[in-house]
Amino acid sequence: MGAPVDPRQGVAPPPIDPRQQQVAPAPVPPPPMDPRQRAAARPILFGGEDAMEEDEAMPAALLPAAPSNTSQELLSRIVQPSPYPHHTVTGPASSRFRNALSRVTTHPSTDVEAWQALITEASTCYRNILSSLHSVDADTHAKLDWIESCYGTLLKYFPYASAHYVTVVEMMLAQSARVGEEEGPLVDYGMDTSQRAIRCEAIAENIFRKVLGIQMDGNPVQETRVGGMCTSSVELWLLYVRKRIRDGARYA
Repeated sequence: MGAPVDPRQGVAPPPIDPRQQQVAPAPVPPPPMDPRQRAAARPILFGGEDAMEEDEAMPAALLPAAPSNTSQELLSRIVQPSPYPHHTVTGPASSRFRNALSRVTTHPSTDVEAWQALITEASTCYRNILSSLHSVDADTHAKLDWIESCYGTLLKYFPYASAHYVTVVEMMLAQSARVGEEEGPLVDYGMDTSQRAIRCEAIAENIFRKVLGIQMDGNPVQETRVGGMCTSSVELWLLYVRKRIRDGARYA
């Protein structure tokens, strides 16, 4: 005889054979994370070890980009290798730089933190060469090209970053200044500097056309990228006025 059954509950279920009980499968450990994915998940401004291996090759997308003396566009691909020695030697500083560079190359339109670290480094490098800004040596020109390429690549993916346009135009106006002008050289260094100055002026004027929608003669441009009447463009308008005043003084 089996156990009594409560008529309110119906027929009692048969006992379960222990051999038929299902055993929950053991948890499967996650696969090891790729070093680049691990680097993207960690803060960029960390100290000590680098998330990348020291001998890890840089992405193939970063190729040398030589500026043209007649180009009005910013370099839109980060120049490699960097002309700064501290970016290539072994150490925490170079590791953080390579980490940031790898991240902005892998995720150029989303990794804002890595871009911030890279642009901070470019800004620091620019301040360090202000005393030799108008020098004609190839090393200084290579460093200026690298700094320009960092900002140019950033603006390629973030074309509405008005504050960075202001920084770039300030750099271009400083490099194109003449003897006796604000931020100009003490002496005329010759043709090499003049060629660079011409290109820097062309870049600044091109930014005014694209962002503010205005030519240097005051005529409007039909198509603009950011919108010249935006409140975020006020500082850029001040630089436009500054250049108009400088041009007027040159040709008075």
